[in-house]
Amino acid sequence: MGKAKDQQLLQGIREGAPQAIQDCYTYYFEGLHRYILHNSGTKEDAEDVFQEVLVIVYQKSQSDSFVLTASLATYIYSIGKRIWLKRLRELKKQPITTQAILTEDLMEETTDDIALQSKEYLYRKHFLLIGTTCRQLLLLFFQGKKNREIAKKLAYTPEYAKKKKAKCIRQLIRSIESDPLFKALKKE
Repeated sequence: MGKAKDQQLLQGIREGAPQAIQDCYTYYFEGLHRYILHNSGTKEDAEDVFQEVLVIVYQKSQSDSFVLTASLATYIYSIGKRIWLKRLRELKKQPITTQAILTEDLMEETTDDIALQSKEYLYRKHFLLIGTTCRQLLLLFFQGKKNREIAKKLAYTPEYAKKKKAKCIRQLIRSIESDPLFKALKKE
């Protein structure tokens, strides 16, 4: 399923559209159902967990700072898997398959990837919001150019290029730190 369809479904969930919820069951329930069955669960367990997942996705989607950086399938599966593993721990049952352990590792990596993608999105968003001059200067800096090269390219003195670079970096950092997504990522 593509990003456009994911965003359409997410918008439907945000609005509480019954068709979007039905589509989520159609597209995503089976994978989570299989995982739970392979790890000491029943169909009823899978349905309960999927219900919880949809509530969480709905709640998260209400936040203005929520950004879906992975596929909706990955997001739903990772939430459902974590809920199920937590229940197993509470019941003192452990996942029974090697595949489950490998999947857990993969999902942890996926969760880390989601966090990394969120940070990258946050950086790119605010990088585009700073002025054109700052963007040009920082791009040259990130390419490893020295202050003299930057100054020559932008027709500045080397001292001014150094001061301007520091100012642009501070501006970018302040902009990022003021974003609610930054605050949410910092809590994780």
